[in-house]
Amino acid sequence: IDNRKIALKELITERWRSYLPGVGVSYSRTRSINSGSTDTLSHELRLTIEQVIFDGGRRALDLDIAKIDALLAQDDFRVTYNKLRLDIQKAYLRVLSARGKIELNEKSRVRAKIQLDHARLEEKTGFSMRVQVLTVAARLREIDLAVERSQNEYRQSVHNLKLLLNLDHAS
Repeated sequence: IDNRKIALKELITERWRSYLPGVGVSYSRTRSINSGSTDTLSHELRLTIEQVIFDGGRRALDLDIAKIDALLAQDDFRVTYNKLRLDIQKAYLRVLSARGKIELNEKSRVRAKIQLDHARLEEKTGFSMRVQVLTVAARLREIDLAVERSQNEYRQSVHNLKLLLNLDHAS
């Protein structure tokens, strides 16, 4: 982006220079040796100055286009910068969300283990059936799977955040 800004500044300077007169200097030396006639030797120095009086507004239009390109480059930088900030904020919020899911699933796992212990105790005392214990055990395994999924989601979201921030992925 900085290189583009520099290039646009140089373009504006170049367009502005087109308003200045053009100056040219040339030097030529001619030597002619003729047999039987006189030899000639000439030196010629030319100075040419060119100033455009009217070009139909083309130079002013070129200068205006260069200035507009510079403004667009600044706005393009702002848009890109804000988009990157938004992407980083979204990635950070995904990390926080995934961390919250892990904590909620861990709490659910603890409650499900307690519930399984109570269901086994009730089965031993005869207040519940084996099917109810198996149902609670199946629910505990579902919660264990949810914990694994949320941990994978957390690792993936941290990895994506590190990619956006250009950090070392191994850390």
